[in-house]
Amino acid sequence: MRFLQVLGAALAQAAIAYVVPQGSPGFYHGNSSSSVTFDAHTLFLDNKRLVVFSGEMHPWRSPSGVPTWRDVFQKLKASSHPWFNAVSVYHRWGSSEGKQGELDFEQWRNHSMVYQTAKEVGILVISRPGPYINAETSAGGYPGWTTSLNATTRLNDTLWTEAWQPYIEASARFIAPFQYPDGPVVVVQAENEYGPSSPQNPGRSEYMQTIEDTLRSNGVDRVPLQVCLPHVNSALLTRLGAVDLYTWDAYPGRYDCSHPDAWHEVITNYSAWHQHDDPDLVWATGEFQGGSLDPWGGAGYDGCYLLLNEQFANVFYKNNYASQVMYQNLYMVYGGTNWGNLATTGVYTSYDYGAAIREDRTLTPKYSELKLQALFLHASLDFQVATALSAGIIGNVYVTVMEAESGAGFYVVRQMMNNITTSTDFTLTVNTTNGSFTIPQLGGIITLAGRESKILVTNYSFGTSNLEYSTAEVMTWFTLDDTDHIVLYAPEGQYVEVALASAAGTVDILGTPLNQTVLDGSLVVSGSLSGISRVSVNNTTLFIVDKVTAYSFWNPRLLRSTDASIYDLAPDVPSVLIVGPYLVRNATIEDGTLVLFGDINTTTTLRILAPSDVSQFKWNDKEVRLELDELGFLSGSLPFDIEAPHLPRLGHTTWLCVDSLPEIRPDFDDSEWVTANETVARRPEQMWYGKYVTFADEYGFHQGNSLYRGHFQGNTARGVNISMQGYAPLLLVPHDLTFSSCVVFPRGIRGYSLLDDDDFETWKIQGNLGGEDFPDKVRGPLNEGGLWVERIGAHLPGFFTAGWNSSAIEATCSPYVGLDGPGIVAYRTSFTLDLPTNIDVPLALNFTRTPTSHYLSMIYINGWQFGRFNSLIGPQTLFPLPQGILNHNGENELLITLWALSTMGAAIEGLELVATSLVSTSKEGFTHGVTTSPTFQEVRG
Repeated sequence: MRFLQVLGAALAQAAIAYVVPQGSPGFYHGNSSSSVTFDAHTLFLDNKRLVVFSGEMHPWRSPSGVPTWRDVFQKLKASSHPWFNAVSVYHRWGSSEGKQGELDFEQWRNHSMVYQTAKEVGILVISRPGPYINAETSAGGYPGWTTSLNATTRLNDTLWTEAWQPYIEASARFIAPFQYPDGPVVVVQAENEYGPSSPQNPGRSEYMQTIEDTLRSNGVDRVPLQVCLPHVNSALLTRLGAVDLYTWDAYPGRYDCSHPDAWHEVITNYSAWHQHDDPDLVWATGEFQGGSLDPWGGAGYDGCYLLLNEQFANVFYKNNYASQVMYQNLYMVYGGTNWGNLATTGVYTSYDYGAAIREDRTLTPKYSELKLQALFLHASLDFQVATALSAGIIGNVYVTVMEAESGAGFYVVRQMMNNITTSTDFTLTVNTTNGSFTIPQLGGIITLAGRESKILVTNYSFGTSNLEYSTAEVMTWFTLDDTDHIVLYAPEGQYVEVALASAAGTVDILGTPLNQTVLDGSLVVSGSLSGISRVSVNNTTLFIVDKVTAYSFWNPRLLRSTDASIYDLAPDVPSVLIVGPYLVRNATIEDGTLVLFGDINTTTTLRILAPSDVSQFKWNDKEVRLELDELGFLSGSLPFDIEAPHLPRLGHTTWLCVDSLPEIRPDFDDSEWVTANETVARRPEQMWYGKYVTFADEYGFHQGNSLYRGHFQGNTARGVNISMQGYAPLLLVPHDLTFSSCVVFPRGIRGYSLLDDDDFETWKIQGNLGGEDFPDKVRGPLNEGGLWVERIGAHLPGFFTAGWNSSAIEATCSPYVGLDGPGIVAYRTSFTLDLPTNIDVPLALNFTRTPTSHYLSMIYINGWQFGRFNSLIGPQTLFPLPQGILNHNGENELLITLWALSTMGAAIEGLELVATSLVSTSKEGFTHGVTTSPTFQEVRG
């Protein structure tokens, strides 16, 4: 205990030295009246410690809006659990200001709807409004028009300040009324991955301070401001532009999804960095790897999931906790879709990210692993303030020993190397109230499977009970009808030993048998795990279960009128134990009835442990008959009587088709196209060669395909030399950002010349219809590009296809027949769905990839661009069409382009609508079948 006392004094000294940043009201616990504060260990809400367990989700990657956001938020919150208690939300400036001075926060861009939905679900929000976000999105999140400003981004340049300030002012006004305790916002990020001024980069600190002042002067003054950096440096804390909270980002698993078995090693010096850099601040990771991005031609996101799966989460996240990380945001927990032209150059349509919740919103084993970890963190108040006493290798095991002032001990153990994929057996010497001894005591062993980590406990209090030690991990605990219950788990077949610090009373063991004995006054139960073992003695019950079974355990907390907060509920708040369902969304007790809402994906045995005054039960508003089972649960069956829906066969529908590259004809009239006649670009970057500036952005075209027609005289030219910036095959040149120079590169033609002839006389450019004055304000500035079918609005619902060919008359008018030479053809069809409202059946378009047939395709569903397919390099073949964009109860209009890139032509070998999951659900539906979006007549008529 001497070590702990000395460390405590050191931390107190550091806290006294803490400097409140310029312009901040101050949020250090004990020196602030704010409802949100922090100290060296954790955040506080209303003077109660809060471990921030957050996941990243981008609402703009799910434009179907509130029903989808609510579904994801509920899956994070998971029935009022103190589980994922926060969501980190980037907002995207470029989606809200397609034209300078015309801010638009309607529909899926609505900040207030995001915060209000989170408030209703009861999940906290880390708001990240920008201006710069990166997030593998076009221009790093900046509007396209900023690329033509004669200004350097992310500095205190007057022109740049005038560009971003209106957006941040508006964002602050959205955030202000939702600051805790009035709403869910507890932290606001001022900038992302951005450091202070240096001799090489002056003006950074001044820029940062201006952002902070703008946020605070527009009402964001009740919660801390943060920045996310690759490394925290103590010198940052007192400089101009300093923020309240510094968070760091780390991606230790890296991004090689093609080799999912090749792991990097765990970083063991996080704790040392903390003590060196900011020991008086909560050790916080604003972005920690929750998955991986994947490039064009990559392995696909299934490979990324295997690389960053539940084993990765088990090992790397527990290493964080051993380093006293008590503020953790996982990037991503739900990725969504790079619909329209959101994606930056290197990534494709899907932003699944190999995350815990996949792109189609289905749950993974990693989701379940995170549930176990988060429940432990929130239930274990001593662990939140525990200090590492020692760390090192014992045998083949890396052990971090932690202790709290209460005497509770925590031993974080893992394999010494991540390349060890076989099991390791060991024993461990621990300190308890009965002295120091080696566990297990009864002659067994502790087993670590390959790439497994455990947090073992000693002197662990729960309610009025206490575990002397356990070689099974703690999931959660709760007190019900004056009886303390604790859930412990380990992989199936492993030997466990659990010592309860009291042997008085009759021991009752139900379920899988365990051995029992008394050692030094403690009841010790032991054995190999399989299924559920329930051990009861006096007013204490132990549930000791195998890990896969633990995945099906849910422990929803029940709100009371006296609770100060709906957002994070301590373990002493009344709760129930639910076993079995795929998902439990919500739980309440109403007049003696336990009302549950959730999802199942198969016929499920529902087991419930509830207060004795509960006599009736409902699941999704239907009464459920329950009877006492052999484990002491009230038990009954939830039937899954849903059949897979019959989906339309796209190969059997009528297709309409039209040429979508009339621009290649010599007689094509481009007189209404924009003439590229500028000789000097407005931006700092200039043409590499060529007389006229041919950057698409210079003429107001910032997304999608831009088309060029060059006119020249003479007959001696033998070719043309053209240099492109970006992804040339689609003429998609989303903008990249270099951190060193903070310059957004121009897109389009960077240089041109005729070979053996005079120069081009004129260049004509065409992009999306209207450029910055795009007509479709709902789908926004990034939905459409410059292909002919896009410009005429053929992708929109209600488009009149008079003059198009039909596959009913001409068999070649089908994407399955395709083209016999190079070119672009658009194919359009419609189909009707009528799916039951009580099922969640994510649908997707599935392409058969034929790398020998080189073509590109774009997918438009009901006017929304939801896919770009590359048959040559892939890897994506499955394109989710989210409900709300896709009408599950009505007609849908689908447009597919086929761009054959070789003289051999191309055809789509296979294209079908498929279901990726089938769940009986209680999630919110869509009132009118789809999210609000205009028809052709409304925006082009």
